[in-house]
Amino acid sequence: MKYNNIRANTGAGYAGKNTRAGVPVWAGQDLPGHQTGLRKMDAKALWKFTVAFYGRPGVAPVCLDLQEKCGLDVNLLLFLAWLGLQEKAPHSISALEAAVRDWRENVILPLRTLRRHMRENPRDTVQSLRDQIKKDELAAERIEQELLCEAVETIPAGHDKTAPLRAYLSPTRFNLDQDECNDALKTLIGHLARVEI
Repeated sequence: MKYNNIRANTGAGYAGKNTRAGVPVWAGQDLPGHQTGLRKMDAKALWKFTVAFYGRPGVAPVCLDLQEKCGLDVNLLLFLAWLGLQEKAPHSISALEAAVRDWRENVILPLRTLRRHMRENPRDTVQSLRDQIKKDELAAERIEQELLCEAVETIPAGHDKTAPLRAYLSPTRFNLDQDECNDALKTLIGHLARVEI
């Protein structure tokens, strides 16, 4: 995931806006014991946060390293950071992963593979095509953020705005040791306070 040279109007609509992307709809009811928020989150505000946060020095390298090292979904990581800043957390991170899995595996990852495959080809025509694929990959990632905004059921995160981020980036979820998680979290959390939502 790269957010270099992002234009505000990048992206496209998603045909399934009235669906819950495979996440159960509780017919407007809160789950017992939980105060869930079923209203759709603001995908435009999320994208604005993503561009600002990812652009902070040191954030992109950490995100890309985690993406390469353990297959972490950078979009989901950024979404959870954004949720936490609003003192919200997802009812289920696993449900969010399921909601975007098909889109990620069948659209984003193949686009990324194509773009990387063309990286070393010296032909101008190939590099021109690679630039277009990079734009398409970015648009696909923005659609994933829309899917996340539609699928999330929120619960209060209390005053710990980093709880959703820490819950996702943990050794229980990825093949990382605690020190690797802590180092990445230190960088990411250090920049969160400097980004306006």
